[in-house]
Amino acid sequence: MILIDQHAAHERIAFARLRAAHGRREIRRQRLLFPLPVEVDEIAAALASDDRLLEPFGFEVSVAGRTLQVRAVPEMLKDADPKPLLRDVLGQLADGGVGASALERVDHVLATMACHSVVRAGDTLGREQVQALLTQLDGVDLRSHCPHGRPVLLRMPLAEIERRFGRT
Repeated sequence: MILIDQHAAHERIAFARLRAAHGRREIRRQRLLFPLPVEVDEIAAALASDDRLLEPFGFEVSVAGRTLQVRAVPEMLKDADPKPLLRDVLGQLADGGVGASALERVDHVLATMACHSVVRAGDTLGREQVQALLTQLDGVDLRSHCPHGRPVLLRMPLAEIERRFGRT
């Protein structure tokens, strides 16, 4: 039997897509109809004022003091709430990962973005959503974990199931 963590699986798929798009410098944007104000701390505002920092991740913002005006978000994350998403991304960029390489820092940001874009553990998925998720899993390395280190799937041999039910 194979058990799949739907959040970890979906997160792994989203991370792989974001990483590939970022590597090609092709993270598409979804422009917002109206700018969305987001209050942040001074460090986050200073980071956001450097267009070169957020644009490669698909964000378009302008800064006025400690208020960001979000004008575009990554297309893959158009359904995510932009406020906590942007705050978390800026938090990752501010933290920087002491001793981490540039690639590791980018991966941390992409992992944060992937986490915000996917189904949550416990969400009910319809049959079509489950089938789509399983089909998309075919395109990623299943030996790996989600970007936060959790396994995507667990294999439980029949012998283990029998042992747990006291059949052996």
